[in-house]
Amino acid sequence: IAIVAGGDTSEIVVSLRSQTLLPELREQKEARGESIYQQMDQWVDSVPVQELCPVFLPFLMASNVHPNAMGSFVGISNFHTRAHLARSIYEGIAFSHRYHLEKLLSTRSRPPKAIRLAGGVVRSRFWTQLFADVMQYPVEVVDVNETGALGCAIIGSAASGKYSSLADAAAHMCRISSPILPDPERSRIYEEKYRLYLDTIQALDPLWDRLQAYRDRHSAR
Repeated sequence: IAIVAGGDTSEIVVSLRSQTLLPELREQKEARGESIYQQMDQWVDSVPVQELCPVFLPFLMASNVHPNAMGSFVGISNFHTRAHLARSIYEGIAFSHRYHLEKLLSTRSRPPKAIRLAGGVVRSRFWTQLFADVMQYPVEVVDVNETGALGCAIIGSAASGKYSSLADAAAHMCRISSPILPDPERSRIYEEKYRLYLDTIQALDPLWDRLQAYRDRHSAR
C-alpha cells in the first residue's frame, strides 16, 4: 500500500504553520541557510510521545470524515507550548492518514506486508518513524524527489516498449529503502491517542453543518 504524504493537505498544514504562524522564525532560518522543518522535527521530538497534546484535526482544505469539517485544536491549555502544537499537527496528519488506511484495508482480504511512503515527508526520519508507529506497519520509503514525474517516466517506458509492462517498468525504475519498523511501545501509545482522535471526530460531527450554515448566512452579506 502506498501513501503519498506531501503535496496535499499534509504538506499544506505543515507549511501553513511555518509560513502563517512562524514567519519570523522561517525568515531567520532561511537567512542562516537552515530549514524550519528540521526545527519543527526537533520541537516535536522534544515532547515525550506519551504527553497529552491537543487533538488536531487537519481539515484545512478538505475532510475525510464530513464534508463541512474544519481544522481544529481540541484540548489546548496554558501548559502547552509551540512544541506541543507542532506535535499535535504531526500526530493529527498521521491519524488522518491512518483513518484513510483503515478504510482501504476494509476492502482487502489480507493485510499488506508494508506501507510505501512518498512525498516531502520522506526526507525526515522522524516523519517516517511516526508513520510506522501510528500505522503499525513497516514503512518503506520511495527514493525519489518527484513521484509524479517518476510515474510519468514509468508509463512512458512501458508505452515505448523499453519494459514489457507497467509492473516491469516500476520494478526496474523504483528504488525502495529498507523498511522502518514500528516501535511497539510507541505504537501502543499512539493507538490510545488515535482512539481519542476518533472520539473527537465523532463528538464534533453534529457541529460542522451548523458552522457551515452560519458561514453561509454571514458571508453572503
